[in-house]
Amino acid sequence: MSAAQLEVRAPLKSFVSVVAFGGAGATTPSVRAIPDAQLRFAGGAGIRLMLDRKEGLQLRLDYAFAKGGGGFYIAAGDAF
Repeated sequence: MSAAQLEVRAPLKSFVSVVAFGGAGATTPSVRAIPDAQLRFAGGAGIRLMLDRKEGLQLRLDYAFAKGGGGFYIAAGDAF
């Protein structure tokens, strides 16, 4: 697998941020096949609500889309 992702966040208020994200990736049966792999792209936008600043706990509300369609995602927590 090879993948890359970019995310940009902008604060609106002390507890609300907006985010835009995009990524590309490919999977192959072996490392040697990576240069020939078809890249797949996805992107989206969302809102981050800070639930607990001390613990860094956020609620994520995202809409992501790719060639095959899109979807709405809700998650608590964050990678960073």
